[in-house]
Amino acid sequence: MTISASIVVRREERVYKRLRGSALPTSALFAGDVVHATLIGAVQGALILAYAMAVTGAPLPRNIPLMLVAFLLGAAVFAALAIGTAGLIPNYEVAQLVALPVLFGSLLGAGMMFPLSVLPDWGQRVAELLPLTPIVTMMRTAYLGRDFGHDAAPVVGFLEGFQVSATGLGIGLLWIGVGLWSARKYFRWDPRRS
Repeated sequence: MTISASIVVRREERVYKRLRGSALPTSALFAGDVVHATLIGAVQGALILAYAMAVTGAPLPRNIPLMLVAFLLGAAVFAALAIGTAGLIPNYEVAQLVALPVLFGSLLGAGMMFPLSVLPDWGQRVAELLPLTPIVTMMRTAYLGRDFGHDAAPVVGFLEGFQVSATGLGIGLLWIGVGLWSARKYFRWDPRRS
């Protein structure tokens, strides 16, 4: 939501249009917003992890590289979706109203608010394809060292964690493609008229 709202504000104020006339590549125009939001998310995640380990006695994550891959994948997925969604937002007053359904739909389908096992089979299959679900599953696998793609959640080793996360990585890359396609199709450099 932060990235899409800031992109809409900069588009409406014609900042991007002015910068587009400079020598900067198009990708660099959005990089500031994306890196800023990603760094804030990384600091928040590190603080939560440090608190959990220091205060509640939570164990050290089992697969820190996989956790970093999941974090970067999540940042890339939602940055691409934010840029893609920004093209559909008419002005900054409704930016959060347009971006919020994407966020809530992802949260509901990721198993963060209720276990996915309460959904019917078709609902579980749909939820597995939502943008946040593979990232949450990869994070759980990285932290707990278990394969949450199976009902019994068997313990997996370091390299097996990456193997069982391959499908989630593919789904994440697909969502990045959807976001970038949407950005290419719908984003306009001029302010939109509502």
